[in-house]
Amino acid sequence: MKKQILTLAGVLSLLFVAGSAHAQLIQMRGNIPFEFTVLNKTLPAGEYRIVPNGTLNSQAMRIEDSDGVTVAVVIVHNDDTGHSAKNTAFVFNRYGEHYYLSSMKVAGETGSWEFPKGKTEVEEARASQASEVLVASER
Repeated sequence: MKKQILTLAGVLSLLFVAGSAHAQLIQMRGNIPFEFTVLNKTLPAGEYRIVPNGTLNSQAMRIEDSDGVTVAVVIVHNDDTGHSAKNTAFVFNRYGEHYYLSSMKVAGETGSWEFPKGKTEVEEARASQASEVLVASER
């Protein structure tokens, strides 16, 4: 029994380290040409960078403005679709004139990193259909 627990702990720690190492590679920056919302926080148009928020939680991402100031910390979900992204881009859902950060895709990586929907986006999604807007970014 003790051996099984130690084996399980070893496997879990390897998965954690692998996930953290992979997340550290995901860093994106780009110029967002419109005001947008992430969760329930609205951010002005401008230059942004998304980086891992440390190594303890590989799903926590920090959004920084052009001055390097953290404007939000968000827990993302890796959605592995099995298809490689062709371009590196931020993906936004657009409802009317409102834009919501939906995900980020990295060229050559399978799937995307999905951002949670805030209350306002959920309400807008009930009322209308979203159109997807891509904004090219750099790693």
